[in-house]
Amino acid sequence: MAKLRVLIADDDPIIRLDLKQMLENLDYEVVAEAGDGQ
Repeated sequence: MAKLRVLIADDDPIIRLDLKQMLENLDYEVVAEAGDGQ
């Protein structure tokens, strides 16, 4: 089964980093990050 691919959008870089690490540990593929939703 293919990994689920996600994009993380949050204005706090520490939160983005924590979310990325958590998701990758759960076998998700983080394909992009954004500092806001625009």
